[in-house]
Amino acid sequence: MRPMLGALLATTLAIWASAEANATLVQWTLNNVTFNDGGTASGYFRVDTLTGQLDTRPDYGQGYGFEINFTDDGAWRSMYTGSGVEDWRVDNDSLLLDSARTGAQAAFWLHIDIDSDLRHTTQGTFQVLPGPTAQCGAFDFRCSQRAFTVNSDPSLGVFRLVTGGTVTAAAVVPEPSIFAFLASGCLLVIMRKWAYRSRATAKARAISTGHGSVLN
Repeated sequence: MRPMLGALLATTLAIWASAEANATLVQWTLNNVTFNDGGTASGYFRVDTLTGQLDTRPDYGQGYGFEINFTDDGAWRSMYTGSGVEDWRVDNDSLLLDSARTGAQAAFWLHIDIDSDLRHTTQGTFQVLPGPTAQCGAFDFRCSQRAFTVNSDPSLGVFRLVTGGTVTAAAVVPEPSIFAFLASGCLLVIMRKWAYRSRATAKARAISTGHGSVLN
């Protein structure tokens, strides 16, 4: 019984440790991010501060790794990862979503510079940086913009510049795992059963030695 108890306890601790590891996720929420044509972007993206990587996982019940919504063109979500997406990432101070690349060409692209270290910041509100807008072209890393190509030809690219907005960082609090609850319940049952058997064994021994009244 004791080896089983120890194994179950170790499993429970491992599950809770895994849940705690999820606490390294930081969610960045877009606040009133605007474009020069009057459009806006909202939504969020998540960064793992342990690895410094953009979270690109599909929705497993706790939200997509990222979901950016546009007022005029639906949303881009991490559910599309693996379907032509080549370069979705964060750098120290910028977010890049670049889909369906062919060499240096892209079908659509979103690049937002942010006045913060995205890989290590865990909380706070920070400005979106438009960049030198007068010098910008499509797919220009110097500028915060959303860009498109026609027939994958970058020379025919059109773009809309980001003109302002902020982003707010906050740690993602993981929901307790159902497996942790189940493991904890099983552990409690086994501990109670083990305690009952131990008491019954002690009582039987006491009775056999003539001291049964002590444990009654």
